[in-house]
Parts: sequence; C-alpha cells; structure tokens
Amino acid sequence: MLRVVTFAAVVGCSNGFVAPNAVRAGSNPTLERHTVRMSAEGPSDRAQFLTTSAAVAASAVMLPLVAVADEGETGSKQVKLVTTKLGGKLEPFADVSKGYRLAKPLGWNRYDGTSGEYTVKMVDLVDPTTLILLTNSPVKSDTELSTLGSATQVGEKLSKGRDMELVSARDRVTEGIRLYDFEFKGGGRRELKTLSVNKNKLWNLTLGCPEKAWEKQEEPFKTIVDSFLPRL
Repeated sequence: MLRVVTFAAVVGCSNGFVAPNAVRAGSNPTLERHTVRMSAEGPSDRAQFLTTSAAVAASAVMLPLVAVADEGETGSKQVKLVTTKLGGKLEPFADVSKGYRLAKPLGWNRYDGTSGEYTVKMVDLVDPTTLILLTNSPVKSDTELSTLGSATQVGEKLSKGRDMELVSARDRVTEGIRLYDFEFKGGGRRELKTLSVNKNKLWNLTLGCPEKAWEKQEEPFKTIVDSFLPRL
C-alpha cells in the first residue's frame, strides 16, 4: 500500500524546535512544538545559550510530500541492546514514568523536561555544548517509521539545508522496535541522531559535541545510541 506523507522538521532557532510529525494524505499536517530552553538549570550566559542550542539543532528543513511503500522490517538489521558501562564511563538509566531507557554518561548533569519542552537533557560538566537531548511527540496510531521513508532517505533530507553532511544511516531493530540511526558532521560539530516510533510517539534522540571532542566522545556516544530503547 502506498502512502503519501509529509515530514517536516523546523529546527535551528535559538529558543527551540518543532519536532517532526507524519500524517496521511488528505489530513491537515500538524507540528508538535517542543521548546528547548538550553540555558535551563545551570549557570549560563546568553552566548552559551545560543551555542548550546545550536549543538542540537539544524537549520530549517521541510521535507516534501513523498510516496513510499510500507517496508515492514525488510532491510532492518537486528541489533542487540547494549548494556556495557564502558569501564565506568556510563551507567544505566531508565525513566519509568516516561517509558524509555539508555546509558547515561557518568557525572553529567541531567535535567528532566516538562511537557512541550523535552523529555530529558544530559550535559557534560566541562563543556555544555557536549550534550544529549531526547524528545518525543505524538503521532497517529497507524504511523510507522517506514512512513517517513528509508533511513537513507530521511538522513539525506535532514542533512539538506544544514552545514552538515550525512556520514551514515542505519535501519535497525532492537528488541522488536525499529530505529533509524544517523551520523552527521560539519560546522565544527559531530551529531548522532536516532528516530523511532513506539506507542504512538515519535522519539528523537540527539547527541552532539564539537568536532575536536569527537575522538573522545565517539565510543560512548555510539554506545548510548545502541543502549537507547523507547520502552522499559
């Protein structure tokens, strides 16, 4: 069955972003706004606020209407959930009330967001532009990740209009849940992003750091990606 869908992401403003939402043809496309106040619960001046916001945001991107066929899980790679602590660099974390789990960098600040902002934010104590941000937005009950297109298609569209290039895109299934993983680089930064649809929510996990910190952060960041599951 072919579906005509639109996928829109508006990000890059200094005070927040609009999370993507998929809709069927003939319906009114909607956007769930998630305002990310990056200067939140820690000491920060305006310059740091703008820098940190840019760490997790891209420039505005509007993905056009595309017709895609239901892919099921064809082509998805089965990947086991990672639980390693990387020699004490990471610790397991689960939020029962919000329904997700992932590894958390040891010693980082963690901020729980409120409805309409973000789900959780984790920030490096030394460099606040090295951070992890998790958001979620409601989608229709029949929405699947494949509705957005293939992992490569989505990654390429997300990279358009940004000062970053798509390094890799992966379509995987972990414990029965399908996820798209992306790596981007450019503008002096590295970014990992994971999208997943589960329980009528589109989950968006973003990890970002300066390019100069990538050698140090690559292993823990990729481990965190493989430890993330939008379900307990």
